[in-house]
Amino acid sequence: MTNEVAPGAVVEVNQPRPVRRSVIFESVACLLAAAALGILGDEGLRWGSFGVCLFTAATLWLALSFGAGRLGGRWWLSAVLGSGALVASLASYYLWLGVVHDVPWSTLMDGGYRGRTFLAAGAAIGAISGILGGVSGGSSRLAADMAWCGLVAVPVVDGLLQYRYSGRDDELVVVAVFVALVAVAVAWALRSGARAWALLLGVPVASAVLYAGELVVLREVFGRFTWL
Repeated sequence: MTNEVAPGAVVEVNQPRPVRRSVIFESVACLLAAAALGILGDEGLRWGSFGVCLFTAATLWLALSFGAGRLGGRWWLSAVLGSGALVASLASYYLWLGVVHDVPWSTLMDGGYRGRTFLAAGAAIGAISGILGGVSGGSSRLAADMAWCGLVAVPVVDGLLQYRYSGRDDELVVVAVFVALVAVAVAWALRSGARAWALLLGVPVASAVLYAGELVVLREVFGRFTWL
């Protein structure tokens, strides 16, 4: 018995969806960016106040995991990509210190560099950032706006923390660096479809929540700001 198809009928054939070349390119670019950021996390500190501000803050590291999460089509894939990007950048940082600067692995992992703690925290925080990145490109405009508010809040909070608690005497550099980072984050958000009014209302709220949460993490996990 044969199956006959009526003339003019449309026949759907299930074929595996090819991986878009742009996704492969973006994934490779993200991996290279993670490796570069890890190296700059050390070498950038030699650029003076500008480098110290830029690379000791969380903004670039979380923006990388957020961007990686935008490549995932599902929340779990965004979490994996975001976590992987942040862990890769941290691993690059520790590898650079170990191979190039001959810092002992025991010092990197369990000594003053606290590598195990940072890698574990990076995996968790990167997953959250990656999920937000995935949500920012989703179909719900409200959820996407909220995700972008979270991203823009990161440089706002970083700037406040460095200005208040780092003990730096170059406040003008701190303000200039983080104003520029906030402007870049806002431009990225608007270009990607975020609504200006949502950012205007949501970023202050997200900043307040993130500020309180980051103080807790820095105090309880990393042992900084213990007097708070």
